[in-house]
Amino acid sequence: MTAIAISYAKVVFVATVVLLNLLGFHVVEAHVKLTFPTARKYDLDFLDSKRTVPPCGMPAGIPGSPVTTLIAGSTINATWHLAYPNKGGYTIELRASNNDLIQVLHIYKPRAEASTEADYLRTHQTLVLPAKECIHCLIRLLRDAEEWDNSTQWSCADVDIKQVPTDEVCSGHGTYQLNMGCSCHISFSGKYCQYRDECRADFDCGPHGKCIDTQSSSYPKLKCFCGNGWFGEHCATESPVKEINHCRHTHRMLTDAANLYWRIIRDTQEIEIILHVVGSSWIALGWRPDDAVGDITSKCRSFPNLPNYPRTHPDTSTGENASRMHAMDCTDMVIAQVRGNYSRVRDSYTRDISTPRDDSVYGGVDSLTAVVAKEAMVGTKLTTWLLFRRNLTSES
Repeated sequence: MTAIAISYAKVVFVATVVLLNLLGFHVVEAHVKLTFPTARKYDLDFLDSKRTVPPCGMPAGIPGSPVTTLIAGSTINATWHLAYPNKGGYTIELRASNNDLIQVLHIYKPRAEASTEADYLRTHQTLVLPAKECIHCLIRLLRDAEEWDNSTQWSCADVDIKQVPTDEVCSGHGTYQLNMGCSCHISFSGKYCQYRDECRADFDCGPHGKCIDTQSSSYPKLKCFCGNGWFGEHCATESPVKEINHCRHTHRMLTDAANLYWRIIRDTQEIEIILHVVGSSWIALGWRPDDAVGDITSKCRSFPNLPNYPRTHPDTSTGENASRMHAMDCTDMVIAQVRGNYSRVRDSYTRDISTPRDDSVYGGVDSLTAVVAKEAMVGTKLTTWLLFRRNLTSES
């Protein structure tokens, strides 16, 4: 598994030269977000007490933000995505819309002698909800991050706890029957139909796709991977490139295990990038304007702009903290999961150390124009190839 971040020292998209400066290898170090109840939009997994605004890091009321309906007095299995196992325990609270604490639903503090790696990897907790209704309330997960200056990661889910269950209890993906519970729509599962896979079988991925179990710890677990020469949603976009050939490319060795090749295609005004690494499963390549020469500042981490809400990150573009932009801050990324000759390649973005998300999460579009990705043996080593093209200019 490999992630690489690079930055443009100078990007002039109308020119024929793009200079790439390596920032260095970086393994993604994201943290925690609720998956049930569903976290508020934008459900980033690096919202913490040091850098984001309490109580949740994201405000209530963002258009399109989910609200989960739960049954008063019921028992639920709260779950969360954990991309990095911080040391410490966690607390789960029920709070009113004005942030007043109603009830601490659970506290987990690992004993020092029992604090094994398995303790840090917990991603679910059984909760007993109060018998009274709680409308416009929130469930907040607080997770310790002792190695991050003893900060706290937080994630909030807006909930309506009701005494009389209706179809709303099924997360909008099923119907509720008294004494029977939720009957879920196709591709959805869980007591409240809260989990969704992308596919159930190969036919859900179109004629050029394959439904593969990624063995992920969170949903979706079954995802569509595309055969060679196809990419995008349901593998419906045909790539104009079918094979990888780097003979006409500029080459740069990033590390002993990673090589980068690139060229400008003048006729179509595209850039073609090829990445070849020793390793398997997934690779990612990221870039941004060069903060060292002032092309970008840490203000970019306050994206997206939320009206009437404080900036989610302090500005460290000047003064003693001027050099503290992280390698993943404000980084455009192409991420490829690869299984043999099948791949899943996405145009992504991360505003900070949060796990990168598809551009569509932020209202953008996938701007890839060609994709080829595959695993191949080189001698005795399994390697991964990724080729992609993008337009040199974009309005997204």
